[in-house]
Amino acid sequence: MGLRETRRRIEALAGDGRFHVASARTGEEPFPAAGLRFPDRETATAAARLTRRYRAALRRWDPELASTDPVVHEGRPTLAAIGRAPDGATAASAGGEP
Repeated sequence: MGLRETRRRIEALAGDGRFHVASARTGEEPFPAAGLRFPDRETATAAARLTRRYRAALRRWDPELASTDPVVHEGRPTLAAIGRAPDGATAASAGGEP
């Protein structure tokens, strides 16, 4: 399965829900699951697995890609986790780290 198909599968799993995929170390939501919510823990777990697969494949072309350990989190993410300032600007445009 290629990157495009993996990303589409993750997006297809998303919907309303209180579960999201984020780094076990930083709490930041890794692309391609960033901003997506999942209806239950099982679906979010599948998305986390696909996110690991996607990022491992991408790392073959970009060895400098930050390593994340995508895991399932329950509840609303913090603004920092999704890279947004309270006014909706990205952290980078608000003067923070991207």
